[in-house]
Amino acid sequence: MPFALIQGFGRPDMTAKFHVAELLLYIPLMWLLVKHMGIIGGAIAWFLRVTIDAVLLFTVSIKFLNSNHFLILG
Repeated sequence: MPFALIQGFGRPDMTAKFHVAELLLYIPLMWLLVKHMGIIGGAIAWFLRVTIDAVLLFTVSIKFLNSNHFLILG
């Protein structure tokens, strides 16, 4: 939902920038954790990536919803 909300507000660049930043963190972290912990390490790296993604997307979504640009139709 937050991904779609950000896209709907016309800011696909924000989600793209988040994903590039996450990738830059995820690849070295995955490499390290898989090397030392195997498949469990890969799962931990993925969990951390999607957790960071969720926090970023929800934070930005809340800011959009609290802005003056939000119009409730009804």
